[in-house]
Amino acid sequence: MNLKTGNLGWVFFVSLIFINFNTSYSKPRKVKFGDINISDFTDESYKKLDSTASAVVLYEKGHDEVKVDGTTRYRHLRIKILNKGGLEYAQTIISYFKGYETFSKFNGCTYNLNGDLIEKTEISKDNTFKEKVIYDLTYKTIAFPNVKEGSIIELEYKLYIPQIRPYFDWVFQYEIPVLYSEYKFESETFKKYFISELEFLKFVKGDIMNHTTFYADNHFILENLKPLQKEIYTGAKKDYEISIQFIAKNTLANWGKKSGTWEDLCENLINNYFKTFEFVPNEIKNSLKPLLTNVATESEKLDIIYSYFQKGFKVNEFKSAFKEESFSRTNQLKSGNVSDINMLLLQTLKEFDIEAYPVLLSTKDNGKILKSMPIPYNLNYSVVAVKSKETGEYILLDATDKDIKLGYLPEYALNGEGLIVKKVPEWIDLSGKSKFIEKRSITVQLDKSILSVECQDKLQGYANFIFSKKIRTNTHFIDDYFNAYYPTWEVKNTTLTGNNKLILKYSLQKDINNYDRISLSPYSNMYFDTNPFVDENRTLPIDFSYKHDVILVYNINLPEGYRIESAPENINLSMPDNSAKFSNLVKVEGNSLQLIYKLKIDRTLFFVEEYDSLREFFSTLIKIQNQKIVFTKI
Repeated sequence: MNLKTGNLGWVFFVSLIFINFNTSYSKPRKVKFGDINISDFTDESYKKLDSTASAVVLYEKGHDEVKVDGTTRYRHLRIKILNKGGLEYAQTIISYFKGYETFSKFNGCTYNLNGDLIEKTEISKDNTFKEKVIYDLTYKTIAFPNVKEGSIIELEYKLYIPQIRPYFDWVFQYEIPVLYSEYKFESETFKKYFISELEFLKFVKGDIMNHTTFYADNHFILENLKPLQKEIYTGAKKDYEISIQFIAKNTLANWGKKSGTWEDLCENLINNYFKTFEFVPNEIKNSLKPLLTNVATESEKLDIIYSYFQKGFKVNEFKSAFKEESFSRTNQLKSGNVSDINMLLLQTLKEFDIEAYPVLLSTKDNGKILKSMPIPYNLNYSVVAVKSKETGEYILLDATDKDIKLGYLPEYALNGEGLIVKKVPEWIDLSGKSKFIEKRSITVQLDKSILSVECQDKLQGYANFIFSKKIRTNTHFIDDYFNAYYPTWEVKNTTLTGNNKLILKYSLQKDINNYDRISLSPYSNMYFDTNPFVDENRTLPIDFSYKHDVILVYNINLPEGYRIESAPENINLSMPDNSAKFSNLVKVEGNSLQLIYKLKIDRTLFFVEEYDSLREFFSTLIKIQNQKIVFTKI
């Protein structure tokens, strides 16, 4: 993972606390670039924070200074590479606008200890790479030379920005320990800034109070920070990391008004930004008109227009809440950023008399929207909401994902609520009715020595999208699928049909003439095939993104001469509030067995306090799924 510097990302937590430290504990350190000592190599104090760390931030300092003629950003970073796993930190990315923002200082170096001698390798032009992202936005990548286990890397730069930036942030915490992090903000033009430390429940509040060793005049020092935990099923790490933001008060969506509300932001966008939208290109209208001529319902019309954009346009990697290209240019290129394509879709829907609105949101890698502070910088994505004439409900559309069906959003966009931009703004749950739905039926028959299995798998919602993406991106996926799960079986009669409901049918056969005892795994290749929650403790909430509804019906019919020796146990299990339920009902009658398995997870977010119950729930679930059906010859 790269450390990115100079970005304007920001962090969300559940509540907002204004810092008011009155006590200073220590003085800021004066550290010069290149002043490396042997003690920097030998110090192992980081082990108290994380004894398994792959790297450690020894020192990091940032200073943002705003003046009338522009902004100066200073950064100084030192990282020690502890083992091979830490080599990923030997690459750093700086984002800036080439030709507009300029570096007045830029130094980088790798240090290695050879006996009592510290060897120094400076970065050169061969170690820096520039990548234009969009327009003049450029990523400057620094690949530090001669890096190995035990190396210390150091970077220092000063960037001049010839404008007054209205927003600044500083991240103190990473996925590796931080021994010292210092940030100072100064402004001679903006007298009133919001100074906020954002926290998620008690996780950050305790840490920042324990580790802040200096605060005075917008000058912060935090020391001995434990790493941000890597935990499965977690939303954006930006929702939890310790950070400080400085936001110009007059940029909080009011844009000249006193209230500074989301309503003000929407009014401004409607009266200015959206008014600049051009007409839909004739090529699009002429292509769609014959397709829509005899269409009777709005839902059919919506499906045709959505499919036209989803299949005909390709999104670039640049996420944005606002479009960058004109509609004619986007249509000509048949590509653009997320907003370029989705806002063109929006205008096209309106052109064909479908009530549609833009929805602004923040993706998971950008953190959740803080509704109490209407900050435009926290918006990095836009989709479309259609108000259905048939149901009166909103239908969400994102035409930039090739596998997502109408009414759903990509998983990375399922991040709390989105803002529907209209005269009276509305908030919409982005997950909505999103579900992972799988209904599997399996029938097992034994005829003489041939064991036959008939399978049908119905996939809807995110089960469909995940499977569809694998097929689209890997032409050998179906073959790989059967080779992985049924390597000793003969696979026959494979068919894949459907669109919104994907149906996979296939037959399996095996000659068991030489077997007196047969063992079958009825739960093979289930979505949860291992317990994702094996750690005893959890520090972050669990975010499943979407709900789950899985059903398996498994039938076995055996001829005379065989008996069922053992089968999975019956169980009925649920979380205390019934937000997750699991049942496994097995019924054996003579040579016949029927197994009905049901798993429902009806909530996407579970809190840390619920982790023990959820962990035990999944432990029992996997225990049952590891049980087999065994039958033998008599």
